[in-house]
Amino acid sequence: MLFVVTHTHTPELCPTDDPEKVKNTVDVLAQDSHAKKTKVKVLGSYIAPPEHTLYFILEADSYEAVTDFFRPAMKIGTPRIVPVSPLKAAVETFK
Repeated sequence: MLFVVTHTHTPELCPTDDPEKVKNTVDVLAQDSHAKKTKVKVLGSYIAPPEHTLYFILEADSYEAVTDFFRPAMKIGTPRIVPVSPLKAAVETFK
């Protein structure tokens, strides 16, 4: 299954001024070992610093795997997890 995730946090909870917090939250999401451990494949990951928003395109067998992947960052913000389908496949179902 494919998922698009938008993770947002408030400026007050932003970890950038605390290197230890960065290491334990955002940095974890960038590690291949964490993705492998949670059985998630990261197809793309992006950040918009002024908006305090991270964007991810993930592949996983379950919603639960995606929530496990985001567990380290849930204390600083909220992930919005949306399962998606390839557009071409979705269009075919309407023909």
